[in-house]
Amino acid sequence: MKLIAPDQLKHHSLCAELIDTHFTEWKDGERFELYRKRPRSFSGLLFVVSDVETVCTELDENGAVVRRISAKKGDILYLPKDIIYHSVFYCEKTHTCTLNFNLYDITGDDVLLDNHILLLNNKVNPFMTQDLENIHRIFHNPIASDKLNLNSLFFSILYYATRRRGESKVAPLIKLAVQAIENEYDQNKPIETYAQLCNLSPTYFYREFRAYAGMTPIEYRNSLRINVAKSDLHNTEMTIKEIAQKVGIYDEFYFSRLFKRITGMSPKKFKLG
Repeated sequence: MKLIAPDQLKHHSLCAELIDTHFTEWKDGERFELYRKRPRSFSGLLFVVSDVETVCTELDENGAVVRRISAKKGDILYLPKDIIYHSVFYCEKTHTCTLNFNLYDITGDDVLLDNHILLLNNKVNPFMTQDLENIHRIFHNPIASDKLNLNSLFFSILYYATRRRGESKVAPLIKLAVQAIENEYDQNKPIETYAQLCNLSPTYFYREFRAYAGMTPIEYRNSLRINVAKSDLHNTEMTIKEIAQKVGIYDEFYFSRLFKRITGMSPKKFKLG
């Protein structure tokens, strides 16, 4: 078994086996004790996505407390393989997402980020929440199963969650690009336009944008388009072609393929659902 510090993951070639994902609602004072008597058989990331305080208590084999960590809304906890622990949730209708996985290096050895529960540097953001929802949908909808997309989504989340906060000096510039894309998501401006806005080379801009947002600029623009489309499909009588054009996509068939790739279902099926 190999230990790789979270902020060093980007320097290693890794592969992952995704086990499952769970969105869970907890009641005030509810406990999670599945791994209080037996160790976890895989690693996991716990995302706190609503107003809550959750206290995770790690135990040794004799039941003595090793570490106690408190997490609040937006926090991400790393839960390593083989630990014994229990959790308590303090808030009415708490929501969390757990992503369970095994991580390996190119030789097949297990990789851990730490031997103990770890509070990661970064926070849950809207991009990550969308990726988690897509992973969950792929896991639980065989029709939408796409292992390549699944691994891409997982490593996007893992990289963002473990990136050292504040390590990018150009984050304020990237934020300007994010805002610009949000304001004109329905336009088909070249991505180089946003790199120029930040006074960065396209290659450097692309890399820093992905690190900041958890997805590429094109993926981010597409995610905005599809979010608007989802709302219009549910709340208006617009046709799929009209919605596609509204968000800046003039090929209805391309729009349908993109919609299905991101949401796991066709626009027509989404509207009927």
